[in-house]
Amino acid sequence: MSHEPFLKNPDNFPDTDHTTLWGDETIIIDFVGGPYRFTGLSRSQAAALQEHFSDCCITSYHGDKPFVDSRIGRIGEEKFSLHGKTGSGVYESMDYVYHKNSIQVTGIYFAACLNLSGSVTATMWTPLNDHPWFPGIVFENFFRNLVAYRLLELGGVLLHSAGVVGHGDQAWLFVGQSGAGKSTIALLCSQQGFPILSDDMNALLPTGDGVFVEKVPFAGTFRSDSSCGKRYPLGLICRIEKDEKNSIAPINKGDLLALLIANSPFVNQDPIRLDSLMDNHLSVLNHCHRALLHFSQDGRFTELLTSPV
Repeated sequence: MSHEPFLKNPDNFPDTDHTTLWGDETIIIDFVGGPYRFTGLSRSQAAALQEHFSDCCITSYHGDKPFVDSRIGRIGEEKFSLHGKTGSGVYESMDYVYHKNSIQVTGIYFAACLNLSGSVTATMWTPLNDHPWFPGIVFENFFRNLVAYRLLELGGVLLHSAGVVGHGDQAWLFVGQSGAGKSTIALLCSQQGFPILSDDMNALLPTGDGVFVEKVPFAGTFRSDSSCGKRYPLGLICRIEKDEKNSIAPINKGDLLALLIANSPFVNQDPIRLDSLMDNHLSVLNHCHRALLHFSQDGRFTELLTSPV
């Protein structure tokens, strides 16, 4: 680790077999890869999560998919260190320890263990109860990791991308390096009337005859009133670059693969599961068009996407 770890003593990681839960409350959050069930919450924590993920929370589940189960436990605030951690980036920073069958992750005021020996399960510990950081920073950082590894298990990926519902109700995904213009391209598409899934993260998951894209309920500029529900078949993935003119060209699968892996947060630094991530992306690329898109601020690049290369 290049910085002081979030846990003052990383070697003294919480024990999943000796966990004191916060309370008796349970919530179920249902979207791609789920339903996700969280037990051991306090009443205050449950209420905060119900509000934060309101459109995805359900009171009961009668489907046939198994729950992805997680427990929420207590840990002392004194076990964490925020010394030297400043700036907005600290809220997304996390430390990882990778094992064959599990992953330990720590961040601002939370520690979590993801059990990967079978279907993904997890335990998260936090000192925060009735605190404004709990739903949108502490819990969401843990939840993003959980979803990323759940999708990886199912053959899919959680991708940093701008997702747009394009012509024929097919999903267009735009990826690039930091600053390439994901939020800009989402705004330009929105101004032309195209629905936006997210300019931050989108979920990709294979089906029997292709790949579908679904919005995930994590913060982004274009977080709509409804984060849960409709899936769209993946039609196109574009690497994007800002330019003065609009143009579209073929892109090498290998070049795009490297970019997709770089934009697969939470799992792309895991050396044990990197091959699985690569296999999942290759499967995605075999089921969609791919292109290099240079786009300008006039927004007319969407005319090039009706018949992708």
